[in-house]
Amino acid sequence: MVPFLYDLIFLFPLSLIPSFWIAPVIDPGSPVLLLFAACALPPLTGIVFTHLKSGGKLILGGSLFTMAVFTLLLIPPEILKGFFEDHPALIPALCISFGTFLSGRLMLSFRKARLMLSAVLILVLVLSLFLRFSPGRVVVACSFFFLLNVCVDGIRRRWRKHAEKDPRAHLVYLSPFLLLIPVLLLTFPYPDKPYDWAFAKKIFETMSDRADRIAEYISSRSGSGKDDRFMGFSDQALLGKRIKSNDRKVMEVTLGAGASSPVLLKGKTFDTFDGRGWTKTYEEKGDDTLLDSLETLAGVSSYAEDSVSDYLKRSMLTVRFLSLHSSHAFAPAKTSLITQDNRIFPYYSVGGDLYFEKKKKPDDSYMVEYYLMNRGNPVFSEFLKSPHPDDPDAFSKVSLQSGADSSSAPRYEDLLSYRRRIRSVFLPSTKCSPKTGAFLGELLSDCESDAEKLSRIEKMLSSMKYSTEPGALPPSVRSPESYLDWFLFEKQEGYCVSYATAFVLLARVEGIPSRFVQGYRVIQTAHGPVTVTEKDSHAWPECYLDGVGWISYEPTPGFGTVQRWKTSGELLSEKEAYAVRAGIPEQEEATLLPEMEEAEEEEPGKGIGLRYLVPILGTGAAVALILLLLSLLVRNLRYQRSADDKKFRIMFRKNLSLLTILRLKRAEAETYEEFLDRCREKVPAEALSFLPVFETCLYRGGRAGKEEVAYMENGNRLLKEHIKGTGSLNRLRLIFREYFGM
Repeated sequence: MVPFLYDLIFLFPLSLIPSFWIAPVIDPGSPVLLLFAACALPPLTGIVFTHLKSGGKLILGGSLFTMAVFTLLLIPPEILKGFFEDHPALIPALCISFGTFLSGRLMLSFRKARLMLSAVLILVLVLSLFLRFSPGRVVVACSFFFLLNVCVDGIRRRWRKHAEKDPRAHLVYLSPFLLLIPVLLLTFPYPDKPYDWAFAKKIFETMSDRADRIAEYISSRSGSGKDDRFMGFSDQALLGKRIKSNDRKVMEVTLGAGASSPVLLKGKTFDTFDGRGWTKTYEEKGDDTLLDSLETLAGVSSYAEDSVSDYLKRSMLTVRFLSLHSSHAFAPAKTSLITQDNRIFPYYSVGGDLYFEKKKKPDDSYMVEYYLMNRGNPVFSEFLKSPHPDDPDAFSKVSLQSGADSSSAPRYEDLLSYRRRIRSVFLPSTKCSPKTGAFLGELLSDCESDAEKLSRIEKMLSSMKYSTEPGALPPSVRSPESYLDWFLFEKQEGYCVSYATAFVLLARVEGIPSRFVQGYRVIQTAHGPVTVTEKDSHAWPECYLDGVGWISYEPTPGFGTVQRWKTSGELLSEKEAYAVRAGIPEQEEATLLPEMEEAEEEEPGKGIGLRYLVPILGTGAAVALILLLLSLLVRNLRYQRSADDKKFRIMFRKNLSLLTILRLKRAEAETYEEFLDRCREKVPAEALSFLPVFETCLYRGGRAGKEEVAYMENGNRLLKEHIKGTGSLNRLRLIFREYFGM
């Protein structure tokens, strides 16, 4: 049994490796179990056939031949042909597995050949990583098992031990423990993507991030000037004489259905400007973000109750941090919900900004549900320009529909209190010089609404020049008034912070609550996730319109474009216009008739099932049983017709073979008396009575008679009875030894 298991341990996994590597390339959709059966059949059959004696070989060969003949006779040719056409990898897998078994059988006898094969296998596995030719889980498991067996077998053969002469037994005994490794590889879950050494990347990115921050600090304190600013989101909003590029990847954003770029992810808002930079003083905790979204939804519902989708529509996006360590929840305007793994994510609002309860780190992700605004469509511009009288019922309705229960849902009184806070914080007394006042009065002279004024200011500022090196602020700029004079009449160029600042100040001069916002501008150029870098950090203004809520604007030159989709009326008009151009007459709705179910035709190759396999396997088993009985009958007749001396020696060899089941084997230099003493420790004395008889005949000389044969046969019977009582495993070995000679 040890030689059989030894060959099985080496040859079986080796035969599976090339077949499972190449067959999926030929047919990626081939069933794994069917492919495994095709790959396993040649090595299993070959190993068993090799270790069977002549009778066993006849039985195995006859049963396989019978099953092959019955397969061709029972299964119609068109079904058999269709089956192999549906599974084109099966025949190549059989041939490759059989060829690998034969090659492995030849190399198994040569230790150097095994070592060379192991080196080639390691080289191919390594090359597959670089060539992106995935070997598959079965191939990796079998390769590791084969390489472990080669290592263990090589180490064992270098040991100098006298108790165990057969080095193959050591590997057979260790194989159950070695088998745990491929079993774990095959059963444990693994990620869809290759292992990317994420922990090493995190360490590198963290160190790189810290180095960038230190470089920024040193650069700001050295000859580059303290007014230099680096691209990237921060808790500060200061104006600088130049901004420096930074390609650090900060997050990955996946936009939902219906969303188009750009999408502005708000991080932090600022309310106070001193002429040199922005600070945040508004730290009120509450539901400002939710109130803003509900006010916009209520305003649209009151304005166009039957066509809300022409102005707003739900969307979502997913944010995954790449290098950020931040408590800010970056989200678009009109956010309604933030979730993670279909659960509400713990976050809170401070001064209109969203924060997580716990700082998020790289690889943390969350999903944002929000409302898209049809800003690019003229219908939304008309909505902004129109008056928006208060409608408490509409607000209460959308508040209850937001998902909150009636006790915690925002009330109309909360909205009124929220509006008072906005006017007190985001509409401070903002003065401008007479020159700026005259310029603004002329620019907005014919505007009839706040929305028109804001659009006019946006258009004026966006016609200026964008520059990442606008120069340092003059020392004379120390107030909002002086900043407007300098920027509008002297500089007229800058980057996003410059234009957002000017827009907010001009809107406040006109009595419109406004705030400065920092975050990221996400541009999608292709399908799939968008990688956001520090270059994508951005600043923009938001203005508050009663009955509408906060609306973002884009005054920075070259940073235009807004969301836009066609209204239901536009789509209907286009459909009618197309029908007129194409001359398609209006048709009444056709009466739908129930569809007739078509009978499915059985495809070729789908019919090989139990109705064919059961008779084929049953026939093979019947032929094997018949051949086995014939073999036993022939063997028994041959034994009975033999001379007594030949019977004596045949039965003696059988008895020695039975003792090997109990791991009792006579050593080369061991006498039969010494072997008998060693056997008495495991076997009853009466079952060993044949050994003294054989020793007596051996040293006496001459031929054995019927009495000596009886001793041998009695010992054979007693040994079998003893072996049956030593456990099911030994009983199984006895069956294989008796009937198949293994």
